[in-house]
Amino acid sequence: MGPRLCAGLAAVSWLVGLANAAVETAVTVRLPTCGRHVLNHVACETLALVRLACVDVTLSQAVILASSVVVLLVPCCLVALSYARIVAAVLRIRSSAGRRKAFGTCASHLTVVSMSYGMALVTYMQPRATASAEQDKVYGSSFEQCDILLYFQT
Repeated sequence: MGPRLCAGLAAVSWLVGLANAAVETAVTVRLPTCGRHVLNHVACETLALVRLACVDVTLSQAVILASSVVVLLVPCCLVALSYARIVAAVLRIRSSAGRRKAFGTCASHLTVVSMSYGMALVTYMQPRATASAEQDKVYGSSFEQCDILLYFQT
């Protein structure tokens, strides 16, 4: 991959992230809050802030879901496609030792990527009727604990 392509991909990534943050911030900041202003969540997530609103948040949740599809599902599909091509290339390696080494090299990265995307997909793509702040806290803290363990092992 050449430097221009690499810079272009990085620029698109930054621009999409910036646009997503701007949309979610605009949607969240406009919502009125009343009553408790305590964020019942592990981290300051957009959906946790939306739950503080005292008005109907259906449209806000739809906008956040739409942006999540663009920011989560598209890259997740591209990463899955990339790993499918890597697995196909590794399976063409003739020696079993070479295949084992290649899979060992990719395994830790694949674990971290799948945990990251898995957590984000569970957090942002679940139907709001079945979601709760308590579930989000359990998912968030479980992911953080597993993430810490993985970093210490590598």
